Amino acid sequence: MLRKELVLVSVTKRSVLDKCKLPAALTVAVSAAHTEDDLLAAAESLMKVAALVLESRCNGTDLVK
Repeated sequence: MLRKELVLVSVTKRSVLDKCKLPAALTVAVSAAHTEDDLLAAAESLMKVAALVLESRCNGTDLVK
């Protein structure tokens, strides 16, 4: 699904020195070359992938295929 929707997921590791638990975050990179249609397509893909991730967390399935 992630490959089909052209979504690149990069996981960052938190430092063991972090004293507070940081909230989950999503960073999206946009350049001036992106069109409005590009952004709308990206938003749609992110919604699909987010739904898949949340569903997999609820039923314990593995996303890596």
